[in-house]
Amino acid sequence: MTKRTLLVIGASALAAPSWACLNDRDTTTLADVAGKFPNAVQVITGRFPRNPPLYYEMRIQRITGKLKRNPNLLPEYDDIAVACDRIGRDDEAIAWMEGKRERMLALGKSGDAPDSGDTPWYRYYANNGTFWVHRYMHSAGKRPLSDVENARSLIQKAIEVYPGAHYGRERFQVYAMDWMLNEGTRERSNGYTQEQPLGEYMVERGFSETERPSGTNRIAATVDGIAGIIVLGAGWESVDMFDALSFAFRYHHVRGAPIGQLATMRVSELLRAGKRSAWPGHPLLHFTVVPPAPAATSTYWSVESNYVRLRKEAEEWQAKRTAYMVVRLQAGRHPDTDPAFWAEYKDAPAPPIYNAPWYVRAWWGLENLGFFAWLIGATVLPTALFIRSRWIASRTGRPSTFSWGTLFALLAFVWLVALILFPVFAKARV
Repeated sequence: MTKRTLLVIGASALAAPSWACLNDRDTTTLADVAGKFPNAVQVITGRFPRNPPLYYEMRIQRITGKLKRNPNLLPEYDDIAVACDRIGRDDEAIAWMEGKRERMLALGKSGDAPDSGDTPWYRYYANNGTFWVHRYMHSAGKRPLSDVENARSLIQKAIEVYPGAHYGRERFQVYAMDWMLNEGTRERSNGYTQEQPLGEYMVERGFSETERPSGTNRIAATVDGIAGIIVLGAGWESVDMFDALSFAFRYHHVRGAPIGQLATMRVSELLRAGKRSAWPGHPLLHFTVVPPAPAATSTYWSVESNYVRLRKEAEEWQAKRTAYMVVRLQAGRHPDTDPAFWAEYKDAPAPPIYNAPWYVRAWWGLENLGFFAWLIGATVLPTALFIRSRWIASRTGRPSTFSWGTLFALLAFVWLVALILFPVFAKARV
């Protein structure tokens, strides 16, 4: 094993688990958080459900007994295996998946054909692949790289069975594992180098290899893929995933580019907490002084002020939710078995993102050459038609069909539309 491989493994252990998506009964709820482009802000600021360890420990205890009584309950294998993974019991998670596989074969279950949907086989492949790569990342060099190869094979099979699962997030798992497996090679056969940070590699490859034809859809697919790994794959403390999310907004010149600045602030927050990138050559590893924590400013709509306010609210929201859960979990109640578990919980809506006043955004719009090109073109065209009409009139002796009044009316219309379109051309900022 090369020295650089050991560095990758060691750094990976700091960030793991972070690069994969899991499938259990909670997945649908979490996917609602990460599955839509505007909610990237909630993902970055941490306003999505994260359950305490006791939640998973109680689930493991309950399902263990349930499967002893009836080993044919296939969805329960996914729930207990994911619960084991969430609290770091990798070997048990893999063992439960193998138990599920044996039970499916004994029952004669099929469903591993392409496009067969969210079947027990799809969940077997997706979950088991995730558990294998997580165990490798937790091992800090004690397991062979063949574990990652096995994980990639399983995730690839999951994609073949259900290509549209989780907005295509499994593709990004494959990209991350390809990056790991090609460690030490400067140039890959598909043209992507491993001499890049993981986030940059994933974004560039994800954008170029997506099957969606629309540029906007490709951007959304890339952002959704990375956000999904953060939420569904426990990547909340991964420097690389937030670095990738930031790079996605900057790389695609998304109109919400300040959201990328929010992601960069999350990266700095993780660095201050001692987290590190899984790429030994990443510039983030060479900071002698980690960027200081952002402070709220008198400019309430600045990116810094929004980040401080949203992160504070998200932490308070998460603490309130966790406290509510722990009291009831310790009393022996669990959402899996108690329909009234959440009956007394009062959720609060996500706080708004404060935007700059319209006149500030209008000023930003002046920086956009696209707006100037539109405005100049829309002004020059009627003026040129007016001049042409006057020139023809002077040559033929006939009155011009394009009067001064018509020209002024058209120009007034153009400039009125320009004022209305300022928010469209202005750079959207948080």
